[in-house]
Amino acid sequence: MQKNDERQVEAFDYELGQLLGVPGVTNTKQATVLHTNGLTESSTWIVQTFRKRDVAQEAEGERSAAKDAIFVQFIGKGNRAIRLVLPAPVAELIARQREQLTTKSRLAGARQAAATRKERGIVPAFLGKRRKKGGAK
Repeated sequence: MQKNDERQVEAFDYELGQLLGVPGVTNTKQATVLHTNGLTESSTWIVQTFRKRDVAQEAEGERSAAKDAIFVQFIGKGNRAIRLVLPAPVAELIARQREQLTTKSRLAGARQAAATRKERGIVPAFLGKRRKKGGAK
């Protein structure tokens, strides 16, 4: 006789079953990463992303935002396994934070480049020669 916990479907399996083979759902292949922190421990990460479009809205001519779900499986020391489903709001948050970091890095790089050019005496193009009125050069 099985315990109640053993008969229940895990959220990971349930969500995966809701997306596999459904029209309007596309997915990536599973990607595996072996991560090691040196000599003592290594872990395996398996990641797969699913994107679901709202087919009903698109049939009515409305444009709908796609929703991504990220499935993460972790296998660590002692065969410890964790399976997570990152829902669409979490996936969107991660993407948004990554874009913010990219923007901040680009701005910092641009400021550093401008400071370097200023030290070398290079005048920015928008401050260089200005055209006279009437189109004369």
